[in-house]
Amino acid sequence: MSNLKKDHQSTVATPVKSALEIPKLWQSIFYRFFTLPNITGLLLCAMALIAWNRGLALLYGMVAALLAFILLSAILPWVYLRRLHLAFEQPISVHAGQTQAIHLHINTQKNKKIYGIQLTPAMASVATFYDSPQPTQCLTYAAGQALITFNITPTQRGCFHLQHVKLTCAYPFGLITIHKNILATPCLQTVYPKLLNIKHLPPSWLHGAVSLGEQMHRNPQGYDLFVGLRQYRTGDNYRHIDWRATARSGDMTLREFEQLEQPCVSLVINADDTLNIGHGQINALEHSLSLAASIAKYCLMQGITVNATGAIDCHINSVDHLDDFYTLLTQLPAQTQNHYSEYLAHTLSSHNHSSIVISFINQGSLEATPPTYHSHAQKHWQFIFNDESYLNPLKTFKRPTITHHHQTISIPVYANHSIADTINNND
Repeated sequence: MSNLKKDHQSTVATPVKSALEIPKLWQSIFYRFFTLPNITGLLLCAMALIAWNRGLALLYGMVAALLAFILLSAILPWVYLRRLHLAFEQPISVHAGQTQAIHLHINTQKNKKIYGIQLTPAMASVATFYDSPQPTQCLTYAAGQALITFNITPTQRGCFHLQHVKLTCAYPFGLITIHKNILATPCLQTVYPKLLNIKHLPPSWLHGAVSLGEQMHRNPQGYDLFVGLRQYRTGDNYRHIDWRATARSGDMTLREFEQLEQPCVSLVINADDTLNIGHGQINALEHSLSLAASIAKYCLMQGITVNATGAIDCHINSVDHLDDFYTLLTQLPAQTQNHYSEYLAHTLSSHNHSSIVISFINQGSLEATPPTYHSHAQKHWQFIFNDESYLNPLKTFKRPTITHHHQTISIPVYANHSIADTINNND
């Protein structure tokens, strides 16, 4: 009835001068009580009173007509819903926090017409998929084919199946509303970890390591190692084009070099269950994966190679590799094994002097098993997630203090503090 009230208000948007003006209170009472079910009930009472004076035969006829009216109100929506064939269009992968458009194709049997249908996609783990109410679209009329678009904003990473659609129909009389779940042609929606807005890495953290980006777009020198040929990708340096190979193959081909002393960032991904602290979006494991994805993207944009070790083994030096890294992070579950310290020790002992090793660990694990790493020359950034802040996210904590100890930098991370601001504001 609220929709009827809105329609009425839109039709009388222009004031009309009248000698008799109906008070708004009376109008609200009228639109509140004079609904279709109430009118049907009044008609039933009127027919009963009329039939009382006219005889039982007329009473039976009127009751039968009313029952037929109610029966048609319950059957016809099912007939309309049986005519539909639904299919989701494969959506592109997005990061958590980004708006996603999901397209639903609707086909009717033999180009028959349908009216007044509301559609709501039903996704697995909807409660963790997005915070806003379930998106609903109304299809007032369709014959043959139609396209419905749902705009949603997923809040967490994961792979979600789109296959069920909840349909609501009250056509043609609006007396009875039918709800039905229809199985559509399924598809898989992949939501990458949320990206943080990392503008730059603090220079104080880079002290003692080769400055990230200083060798970006550098011309190959004599001490670079030629590793082979590959096809041209957008953003590559034209000076590296091998014109002879391009002429032979017909495709633009580049010479690829590897610097013998190239700066590298190593991300030691932690998927141990000890880091799985908190619930929903406020979770230390989810924050660590978002931080790893954001640092990998920033370094790639600066022309720096990234190695992912630990729970994931991945080498990132192109956009395609970055998408593969996002996919691995999306599919990564919390593991019960606690071998993270071994992965970290191996990474610290096997990389060159120009590398930076980034690790993620919670405060409780750090205190229970203090690190016993051998002396290392490479820079070590250690993001330490505070357990208490993730168990009590409403509690207020002071701004964390970043400490430097030889080549190790400890960066405390709290649930109620912005991780991106912690990085960007430490110049």
